[in-house]
Amino acid sequence: MSIFASIKNKPEMLSANDLLEIFPISRSGIYDLLREPGFPCIHLGRRIIVPRDAMIEWLENRLQEELNSAAKSREPTEVSAAPETASEADTDLPETQVREDGVYIKVLSRDAKKPQAI
Repeated sequence: MSIFASIKNKPEMLSANDLLEIFPISRSGIYDLLREPGFPCIHLGRRIIVPRDAMIEWLENRLQEELNSAAKSREPTEVSAAPETASEADTDLPETQVREDGVYIKVLSRDAKKPQAI
């Protein structure tokens, strides 16, 4: 069953007023949607009609694109690990540091490997 099954009860050809009943957006938002490239609409003089089944297909494709985009943005990015060898820089750590995210950290001792957030 399609998530757009309730739209199937609408006429085969939809007007801008029909779209106002379907979408929770303003009249100007409906006309912006009608001007969007790829949106399935037919201009008959000054009247614009939308084939119901073509609109459902467009919505399903658009929803799938949005889901794919959201999934890609949630994929973990690969982070290279810093080598854990001790160097001279490790022994010259100041007592208080600022991380990239703006959090101040205080080194407990020169032998401590992990600083404590303050």
